[in-house]
Amino acid sequence: MKVLIINSFYAPDIRGGAEYSVKKLAEGLQIRGHIVRVLCTGDFDKEEIIDGIEIVRFRPYGAHKEKNIQDVPRWRRLLGHLLDIWNIGNLKRLSQEIDRFAPDVINTNNLYGITPIVWKIAKKKKIRLVHTIRDYYLMCPLFLDILLRFCSGSGPFCRGTVPSVQKNRGTAAERFFPPESGGSAQLQA
Repeated sequence: MKVLIINSFYAPDIRGGAEYSVKKLAEGLQIRGHIVRVLCTGDFDKEEIIDGIEIVRFRPYGAHKEKNIQDVPRWRRLLGHLLDIWNIGNLKRLSQEIDRFAPDVINTNNLYGITPIVWKIAKKKKIRLVHTIRDYYLMCPLFLDILLRFCSGSGPFCRGTVPSVQKNRGTAAERFFPPESGGSAQLQA
């Protein structure tokens, strides 16, 4: 089976656990005999092979690429988050890459800079899609950076989908897993 894995970043551009997980997934699928390609963002367009996995990097339309988000002015972060809702500037490039590889399945992960527009492409082309949810970002694209300090969890984008957030209360993790509840989330098998 041909599997296209899409994530914002890929090794050696590791920014968190998603990149490690995506790398393990790609390598594991390839070991099991599947044809795997990873599509991710980069500072410029580039194709390479890393540990036997074909990687296609593209510079997304309108995205900021600074590794430290604090280096990006607040207005550019807001614009970037708004583009992440549905960035039609990436539509043609993503569609071309999907056509070029012709996958049987697409697995999407973190979509910062890529945007969920890739789901529309997969649906139109009748390609099976599996999305791995890694954070709240797609439930409220402004969540991580802008609204966290102001959001009540009941706005038009997230009504009923995210827990209420109390104004100016601790870290993001503490807002969702307060110390009085044990302060952490546990995955149950």
